[in-house]
Amino acid sequence: VTFENCTFSENYSVTYGGGAYAIQGDHTFSNCSFTSNGRAWFKPFTPRSDYGGGLGWFAGANATLSVVNCSMIDNTAKIQGGGLWVRPGYDSIEIEGTTICDNAILNVSGRYVDLGGNDVCDCVGDLNGNGVVDGSDISSIFAFWGTCTSVDCAADINFDGEINGADLAQVLGAWGDCDGP
Repeated sequence: VTFENCTFSENYSVTYGGGAYAIQGDHTFSNCSFTSNGRAWFKPFTPRSDYGGGLGWFAGANATLSVVNCSMIDNTAKIQGGGLWVRPGYDSIEIEGTTICDNAILNVSGRYVDLGGNDVCDCVGDLNGNGVVDGSDISSIFAFWGTCTSVDCAADINFDGEINGADLAQVLGAWGDCDGP
């Protein structure tokens, strides 16, 4: 399925993909805008969608999601992937010429192939989305230490399937205010 020149705005779901949720098969979103999704319309500032406020992706084997020349701005997820959520273990997503910024919690959660021209505004290590990499983020690393087996693996910063010293090192390396000193 190909979606071209679409606008997904002010939508929400209970679990996955506030703006859109793509599953199975090959899909392309081209020149689409995902804005202000993931919040309940009757409570504008209340996060409603759990994963993927803007766009959620769950694929089977040999499936690809392409996101080309799109924008994902001001979307919200309760758990992770405010702009884009890719289910752990399903990393067949390609992003090109796309802006994913100002989404809460985390702009992108999950692996993707960067085909260039993207603007992804994530603060690596800020696991709770409060704009600061601090002790609460380290607590999340230790709370979920070990093999990542659930969809709730935000602490797996390097997306290797384990929450371990490599993830802890990234949190420590990004310590402080996300906007810099």
